[in-house]
Amino acid sequence: MTERFSMDRLLPTIPGLATAALVLCTAPVQAHEGEPLTLEAAVQRALAENYAIRVHAFSVPIAEAAVSEAKGRFDPRLVFRDTRSNDERPQRLNTDTGEPYPSTIYESDAQQVALEGELPFGLGYQLSGRTSNDRGSWDGYADNHSSFAGVSARLPLLRGFGPAATLTGIRVARTNRDISEWEFRAAVVDTITEVAYVYHELVLAHASLRSARRSRELAEQLHRENEKRFGVGSMSEYDVLSARARVASREENILLAERYVASVQLRLKRLISDERSTALLDGPLLLAPLPPPAEMRVDIASDIAAAHELRPDFRQAQLARQRSDELYRRERNQLLPGLDLVGSYGYSGVGSDASSSRGQIRDRDHPSYSAGIVLSLPITSTSERARAHSARLVRERAELQIRELEQSIVVRIGEAASEIDTAWKRVLASRASRDLSQQTLDSEVKRLRAGPGSTFVVLQLQEILSNDEVREARAVADYRNALAEYDRQTGRTLARHRIELAPLE
Repeated sequence: MTERFSMDRLLPTIPGLATAALVLCTAPVQAHEGEPLTLEAAVQRALAENYAIRVHAFSVPIAEAAVSEAKGRFDPRLVFRDTRSNDERPQRLNTDTGEPYPSTIYESDAQQVALEGELPFGLGYQLSGRTSNDRGSWDGYADNHSSFAGVSARLPLLRGFGPAATLTGIRVARTNRDISEWEFRAAVVDTITEVAYVYHELVLAHASLRSARRSRELAEQLHRENEKRFGVGSMSEYDVLSARARVASREENILLAERYVASVQLRLKRLISDERSTALLDGPLLLAPLPPPAEMRVDIASDIAAAHELRPDFRQAQLARQRSDELYRRERNQLLPGLDLVGSYGYSGVGSDASSSRGQIRDRDHPSYSAGIVLSLPITSTSERARAHSARLVRERAELQIRELEQSIVVRIGEAASEIDTAWKRVLASRASRDLSQQTLDSEVKRLRAGPGSTFVVLQLQEILSNDEVREARAVADYRNALAEYDRQTGRTLARHRIELAPLE
């Protein structure tokens, strides 16, 4: 069973997020107040409250809005035009008097309503109705109404023809939207990995603190035993003072370990909380114990193949190459000469008033049509050639970037697999070293209690045991971090934590 998390829970202030948001699906492991915080609960809280994720989430609806903007190119436009004109034209001179004849005055009132737009394959159209009243001084300004209603179109046959030219903006916007979704996925993966790193480091910090406290307890116990032996005359005052000095020095180690815990704890709180007040500094985090680490064997060949499908950076590179292909096709189309098919068809009417002229249109008394071609031959096409050349170079660069990334994936997965192997061997070696240190210390304590042992040696062995405990905890943390990094390099971080990102329907 899974619980669904809508991004509008994360970003309730983004307008229109319901249509462009993402859904997070993860197991219901929400930690309650006072319960130990598991790693999965920390990841879940980061998904809900981490600011980095919430900031990156804005890119998805912004890119979706850009898709809508690109689609707006094909929205029809309703256009209204109302014009008034007055044209006074001088006449030729009177040869007898040398004075010009009276000027002729032309007046015109025109109204037009039109529906204009463009279709995805490049056809531009206009459905229009127009009425004008043309009059002048030559006829005493008598009304002369003319009307026209019909359709006109312009179809590119070479430059600007077809989806390669007209739909590029939409396709590029959609590709950018897909890239933004993978960028958001990458931000989620990086945040989850960082949460895992800091969580493991906090586990290590607590282990270091426990080791420091245990080391102090061992020193205190030795100090008490030495005082008893000194009291009965079986031990020197030097041994008592040496043990007491070590108790004091280990107090400092505890203070440093506590500071380490507080520092790492604050880093984890920043990742899993949106708190901005001093409350962020209050209260310790109680961590749930992690299961003992187990050896993990990897299949590098299959994981490299899976990374090509799952890694956000590789999918972004593929989409960038797809975008460069679209842009190159468009710029190559712009190198063609312009050859447009134009035409119109409609009906005309003329009358002494607007009603009669429009009535002739309704009766379809006077049809009119036109057809032709328009050829445009650029002389140099300098700009077009430069843009096409640039687009071709961008496409070649995108292809090389994919090859570079494929090589990088092989190297990084190989390094991550090697780190897992090394870290696991360190876990085994440090565990064996810690066991031997414990046995050596126990043996020397028995010798000291029996008489021939040395306080100095016991104190040294206590230090060695404490260091070995910390080294083992460090090796375990590094091993768990190596597993988390391998998941990131192979693209399996989300699956490992049972998280699914998908568009909302």
